[in-house]
Amino acid sequence: MRLAVLGAGGRTGRLVVALARARGHAVVALSRKPLVVPEEVEVQQGDALDVEAVTRLLRGCDAVVCAIGPTPGAPKDQDSRLAPVLIEAMRASGLRRLALITGAMQAEPKHLGAFYRRVTQAESVRVFLDDRRQLEQHLLASGLEVTILRPPRLSARGPSLDGPEVTDDARITLLDSCSREDLARALLDAVEAGARTGPVFVRSSPRDGAFWPAWLLRCGLAEFLGITLAAVAAVGLNRLVGEPDSTMERWLVYTSFLLTGAAEGAFIGLGQGTLLKRLVPSLPLGTFVGATMLPAVLAWAVGMAPSTFFVEPSATGAPMEGPSTWLVLLVSAAGGAVGGALIGAAQALALRRSVESVKGWVLATVLGWALALPLDLLGATLPDAATPGWLIASSAGGFGLLAGLTFAVPTGLAALGLRRRRQ
Repeated sequence: MRLAVLGAGGRTGRLVVALARARGHAVVALSRKPLVVPEEVEVQQGDALDVEAVTRLLRGCDAVVCAIGPTPGAPKDQDSRLAPVLIEAMRASGLRRLALITGAMQAEPKHLGAFYRRVTQAESVRVFLDDRRQLEQHLLASGLEVTILRPPRLSARGPSLDGPEVTDDARITLLDSCSREDLARALLDAVEAGARTGPVFVRSSPRDGAFWPAWLLRCGLAEFLGITLAAVAAVGLNRLVGEPDSTMERWLVYTSFLLTGAAEGAFIGLGQGTLLKRLVPSLPLGTFVGATMLPAVLAWAVGMAPSTFFVEPSATGAPMEGPSTWLVLLVSAAGGAVGGALIGAAQALALRRSVESVKGWVLATVLGWALALPLDLLGATLPDAATPGWLIASSAGGFGLLAGLTFAVPTGLAALGLRRRRQ
């Protein structure tokens, strides 16, 4: 293809020109200033708001890429003035295919996080957005094949491993970003595909470097919250009912821990699921969270039943001698593997419609929980009856955090594998 590039001198425009040449396209660029470009790129001097200059640029081209963005000193009505220039020049040149950039804040409020919704209410921002909205409206009403890319904040972090994520339905938050290289790729993908008219969101998919801190944080924090909640519940119940003797007291304790198990599962499901959905956009998040909660509740139900209903307190009130710590940790590792198999299998049911194979995810979850559950149990068993309640909760939470970071490693590797097996 022969591509006309507007804004070729900008940071994104330069990347568009380089990538277009790498893909084998001929490029002709318009710039008000001299450009340093490969000699095979034709540069024409002119202003993008000059219809004659743009019409000359488009002669003999197959498509147009507009990488013009807001720059210091640009007219406040730049976008609304640009729309009729593009429409007239493209019609005069017989072109129909155009890809250009606006921004995520042009979207309806339902697509924006709280931060962006507040920013769009500022008077100075609204003036800018209204001018850009006129650009979008005029182009979409022109009858041309126009793809409008709406990125969030732009970054220079480099391309995503899987390329840009392009969708017409997204919720953009302050954590979202789009690298300029991904934006350049999305612009070229749009003109190469053609026939798509309308605005779409574009953002960078997580790279390995960006993925790991987010994944470790989510898994560690989820398990920290879940286990700390269980420890607080245990301390509170001990003060409320002491050692449960009656059937009602035992069911109260048992039900309370089932609820904490549901909360732990919800924390983990949300923590993992929100990031997995960035890797696998078609993942049903609600189903994934529910698939994490149910096995978690079942695991707590099985784990708490013997000590709650079948172990009687010592007649003398003295603590009963239990098995060695090493045996307890070994049994808990086996229990963690079983629980991990249940969680992994249930999560796989939510994943299987979005990825080709889920075996790696299940195996990683088994390994992760076989390593993590002994740490959870160690944090719960180290304190004794004389330990203050706050220290019990702190010990449990600390080991819970360590457990979360532990199961995050194998499941994180599996999550990156899911990205390569998307359907």
